[in-house]
Amino acid sequence: MEQAGSIASAPDGVLFTFPNTDEIAHALVDFVRFEQQCCSAITYELRSEPPHAVLVLQLRAPTSHVLLIQEFYQSGKRSSTSRTA
Repeated sequence: MEQAGSIASAPDGVLFTFPNTDEIAHALVDFVRFEQQCCSAITYELRSEPPHAVLVLQLRAPTSHVLLIQEFYQSGKRSSTSRTA
């Protein structure tokens, strides 16, 4: 996740944006495949919207897990809503 352009809290999880490159797209698919093995309660959505300059990875969690994943993925930054790489 260190290549994320931004990380933001969402009401149901965390939203990441990344530059849309082949390397990052493959790495994100690998990340999702790996994480699905241990975190079956989380929904992973990878998308690209026009003009397709960025990839968006959204992690959605049950209410009981939302704060946990937000804190986990945002623990290395100072701002509570987004960060830049």
